[in-house]
Amino acid sequence: KMISIYMIITALVPTALAKGTLQGSMECNLSEPTGAQQCFGALGEPLIFHLPTNIIILLTKNGVCNILNKVRMKVIVHDKYINRSTCFTNGTFKLHNARKTDSGDYKLQTYASDGKLLQTINKHLEIQAPVSKPAVSQMCLSPEQMKVSCSSEGDGVELILTLDGLLLMQTTGHSQSLSSWTANMQSLAGSKPEQDKPSVSTVTISLHGQLTGNLMCNVRNNVSREETVIRLTNCKALVSKPAVSQMCLSPEQMNISCSSEGDGVEFILTLDGLLLMQTTGHSQSLSSWTASMQSLAGSKPEQDKPSVSTVTISLHGQLTGNLMCRAWNNVSRDETVIHLKSCKAVTSHFPVAAAVRAGVVTLLLLALCLCICRVHKKTRLMTVKEG
Repeated sequence: KMISIYMIITALVPTALAKGTLQGSMECNLSEPTGAQQCFGALGEPLIFHLPTNIIILLTKNGVCNILNKVRMKVIVHDKYINRSTCFTNGTFKLHNARKTDSGDYKLQTYASDGKLLQTINKHLEIQAPVSKPAVSQMCLSPEQMKVSCSSEGDGVELILTLDGLLLMQTTGHSQSLSSWTANMQSLAGSKPEQDKPSVSTVTISLHGQLTGNLMCNVRNNVSREETVIRLTNCKALVSKPAVSQMCLSPEQMNISCSSEGDGVEFILTLDGLLLMQTTGHSQSLSSWTASMQSLAGSKPEQDKPSVSTVTISLHGQLTGNLMCRAWNNVSRDETVIHLKSCKAVTSHFPVAAAVRAGVVTLLLLALCLCICRVHKKTRLMTVKEG
């Protein structure tokens, strides 16, 4: 079905165009037989067709759909396009929001006033979903290896990864150009019910774990481009399983210590799920408790060994429950759980006192016995002399 409309010639139309009606729109030039044989449009964005100013033109798609037919000042537009398009007197035909179904092979034919065919121009139009802002992540596998990933939605996405301006990798049509690194790329299209959704392209590259700097992922396709920059940090040594200990100082006070080897170790201490303490960058977040933390690096000949970090927290001596210490850094994490026991009255003083008393009594008894023995011996000597 075709609907006839007439171009309205007013002075306001060029003014509107000059103010930016075409700004940000993709364009497809059908007015010249030479030039690119393909053009692109952004999904959901305006698309401008530049048409010749001949008296008679016919625009068709895929050889079966007549989009518009212009005869002098009268333009006939197919009803599929009438509510989402505009014709302008300067020879442009604007689709307000491009759809995936607008992709296809377009043919523009121009005729003389006597109906003689003057020229035919063929163009292939592809509507692409614009790229999304890339999501970039870093994952440390060891101090010697990390993986960096970059993902973006869109059609025909190409990705470039650079570190401080140095090219790491570049994909072109999903091929990879690498700078002595290893990489893999996958493009995940939506499931069948979600075919209209843009695919997700992901590229992953393996780097040395000690590289640092500004990592930029630039993504683009034929209709858009975006980029994201993150700060790449070096990978640290793995944390060891934390060693946790409890020491009672009195019935009212105990000290809890947690130690772990590794680089840049952070700690979380909880009691039955209640946060007691958390370190961030070796600062301490406490829940009304007191704590201290120290990181002991190896001696000079052992500088390459990971440091030992220890955190100590003072608690009330009667607290009980499951105490968990979790240690982690940007490479690994581990945890240890112990059962906290209440500190009982320090009864060790009483046996000590009793032992002291018993010792004193024993000494006194020994001294008494010695005295008695001496007196008895002296008495016997005197008796013998008198006899």
